[in-house]
Amino acid sequence: MNRVLVIGPSFASEIISIRQPLQADTSYSARISRFNCGGSFLLAYDCAMLETDTCLFTRMAFDDIANQMMIDFEKTGGFLYSDNRLLKTTPLRTLLKDENGSLTVFDSLSYDAHPALEDGMPAFGLEAGDYVVANIINSAFLRRVLERCRPAGFIAEGFIPEEGLLKHFEGVLLEADWFEQLGRGERIREICQDLISRGLRWVSVDRRGQEIWLFSADGLQVLRKDDAGSYYEGAHEVYSAMLVSCLANGYSLKDAAAHGLNIANAITYETDMSLTEDMLR
Repeated sequence: MNRVLVIGPSFASEIISIRQPLQADTSYSARISRFNCGGSFLLAYDCAMLETDTCLFTRMAFDDIANQMMIDFEKTGGFLYSDNRLLKTTPLRTLLKDENGSLTVFDSLSYDAHPALEDGMPAFGLEAGDYVVANIINSAFLRRVLERCRPAGFIAEGFIPEEGLLKHFEGVLLEADWFEQLGRGERIREICQDLISRGLRWVSVDRRGQEIWLFSADGLQVLRKDDAGSYYEGAHEVYSAMLVSCLANGYSLKDAAAHGLNIANAITYETDMSLTEDMLR
């Protein structure tokens, strides 16, 4: 118990904030913040900060940003496995936010930034009660992982597994913004309820760290926190890390989600993107 394997792409993050509505053909004075963390790296980093025995299986680039990310992760006590460093430059995700809260996302996350079969598999033993959190877009590699780690509970993060593989997963972690980007923002309930009817135990949809929609066979539960903090890039990963760490330690799904929501609301993008030692006391 209390072990988590995180598999997926890693990237650096940049947040650009402007103090007026975004309009075409207009120049703006902006505040720009850059962070050497994002994606599966950030989720694994936060799991390790929660003192969960964490292994991150990802692809890191050959540049100074990736080297610093690996140093930072090593300090958490987590294990990082990146055997095939094919990337020359760390992918960058940029979020442009205006005063109305409108969010525009740009990223350079290419297909080869994701782990694949040629990377091999880390030697990380898993037992019943442990979890694999996977963001894997290559179906052949996903099947290999499912075969290799059968005792673990599987959670899909940031994607919906294809029909033939859905039965292997316990739950799915998604963001409301992900549905919006796909043009399916008005179909969140329909899509999630359909996933439950097809065998998933639960689906979690977080709404910028302010609210959680938790779908299960018992229906929809909406978790809210009255004193919510500001949204920031990384709220999804912080929430997900706490939820998974709690599940690995035997918490119920609802309690795990509530703990995740509470800690995600304790941070804003104006201060930091990840958990700190002070927050865990």
